[in-house]
Amino acid sequence: MKRIIISVFAITFLNFQPAFGQSQPVIISNLNPRQGETVLLKFPDDNSRPQSVSFNNIDAPIFTYKNSLVSILGIGAGQTPGSYDLRINFTNGQSFAKILRVLKVKVPVVNLPIPKQVGLSPDELLTNLASGNAVLNSAFASSTPHLYFTESFGLPLSDNRRLASVFGEVRNTGGNMVRHLGVDFVAPIGAPVWAINGGKVIRAYEDRVYGNTVVLDHGEGIYSLYLHLNAIKVKVGSVLQKGSLIGWVGETGLATAPHLHLSVKIGTVSVNPLKFVSVFASK
Repeated sequence: MKRIIISVFAITFLNFQPAFGQSQPVIISNLNPRQGETVLLKFPDDNSRPQSVSFNNIDAPIFTYKNSLVSILGIGAGQTPGSYDLRINFTNGQSFAKILRVLKVKVPVVNLPIPKQVGLSPDELLTNLASGNAVLNSAFASSTPHLYFTESFGLPLSDNRRLASVFGEVRNTGGNMVRHLGVDFVAPIGAPVWAINGGKVIRAYEDRVYGNTVVLDHGEGIYSLYLHLNAIKVKVGSVLQKGSLIGWVGETGLATAPHLHLSVKIGTVSVNPLKFVSVFASK
């Protein structure tokens, strides 16, 4: 029996609709999010400041974005469809509760054998994935309260129209089924890769599976990951602005053609980068 493993990966714009009308203390971007989507909460009333936000009993960050207090919820690709509790406590002692209904997304299963030049057996691929994920997961162990961005998120290439994969697709590597928790942009080797927003470089290294890898910490538990780079421009500790050059598109690691893999994480949850960007663009 084939095993399913989850790797670390890992545009329709959403219009904000009030949960119960403008008199309510929170505006919820989507009451029926799909697997992999991001839900943005906006608190328009300065007299009703949120003290805590939790979704499915997991605390969510609260921060100021474009002069408004907001919070974000990440819906994982593997989140079981169904109803989940959203609970908000306010500093004035009031509370708010709402049910969010997570909808299922049907994703393709594609055959993606391990390239011979990588030199890994299916079991060795699992071992290397586990090792690579451990390195990345260590970067997400704690959240930086400092926010490195003040504007909306963008996309990483000059031309972002061509995609080689969809978020959440399951890949048959010949011995295992691996979920792909990111999107792959088709681009030629050497195309510049830009930071999707302001952030601090917390990882910049080479991995046997993920290739040349850069991880940005955007603050408040938001991270972006750039994989399979041909070369890395930045160093760990550098603070970047939106549009800063990170590196160049490549074919390093487990790659069958030149492309850029982009992942976005909210805390420990990988979300669809395209949906994530669109939610902030609609703010």
